[in-house]
Amino acid sequence: FFSSDVIDNKAAGSVTWDDLRALSKKENIELGMMPAYYAHMVDRDMASNVASINTALGRFEEEIGVKPAYFAWPYGEYSTALKNKIAEYGFAAAFTHH
Repeated sequence: FFSSDVIDNKAAGSVTWDDLRALSKKENIELGMMPAYYAHMVDRDMASNVASINTALGRFEEEIGVKPAYFAWPYGEYSTALKNKIAEYGFAAAFTHH
């Protein structure tokens, strides 16, 4: 699982899109996404969260070439409203991430 802003901003020590493309071609590896920013989603308004999810989804599809099957909640935090919103995207599963 990764946040696209971390990669796009070339944060020290982070993977690159080239790294992730290479990993995505390996057997038994499934990449999943988090929102574009790695932040406490429960502290942000829904519009900001949706924008971040859409940004991350677009970057994932643009760089990796497929829609991710899995989503992870930064810090493992979510609300019922966020859970319902993520369900609208059709992910196979959503995980907590600490």
